[in-house]
Amino acid sequence: MHEHYIKVSTVTPAQYRNAGKDIEINYGVAESPFGTAGLATTNYGICALEFLESDNIDSFHNSIRRKWKDATFVNRDHDISIIIQKIFSTDKKESFVLTPEGSNFQIQVWRALLNIHSGQLSTYKKIAEFIGKPQASRAVAQAIASNPIAYLIPCHRVVRSDGNLSGYRWGPVRKQAMIDFEAATKTT
Repeated sequence: MHEHYIKVSTVTPAQYRNAGKDIEINYGVAESPFGTAGLATTNYGICALEFLESDNIDSFHNSIRRKWKDATFVNRDHDISIIIQKIFSTDKKESFVLTPEGSNFQIQVWRALLNIHSGQLSTYKKIAEFIGKPQASRAVAQAIASNPIAYLIPCHRVVRSDGNLSGYRWGPVRKQAMIDFEAATKTT
């Protein structure tokens, strides 16, 4: 199984300050192997991927609107459904540009997560060491918990040092399902 090709591209400081002014965000909800997913994209790339407890598009829309309050939002369920199918395909030949909104530290942590290959796990401590901040395990855990792009930024691949799954923003059952799926489809 090949990994997706992922590139992280951050928003400009002006776009961050302007809360998305002059940016169009296309969003929608579709089914994934791990439940209902909400996805939001801009011309720059994917800015949000969340798992929803129901197909309530309003809760997802409100979530992304809080971060990008001055953007223009367009519901495009059909187009988003196609992208979600590509993200969760077992044929990982697609490339995606991600544009997560976060602090420099958060972006550094999220980029580090991209180094954990499918079927492998890491720990909060190892991620902290990887980014050169070995005493920052708790801050790393907080950055991971605020990851706005589930699955593609693989926060589900991080566990506690004792092997415990610990928390997961979208639920421990879903986290375990992702880990099991990746382990079962991993090729050597």
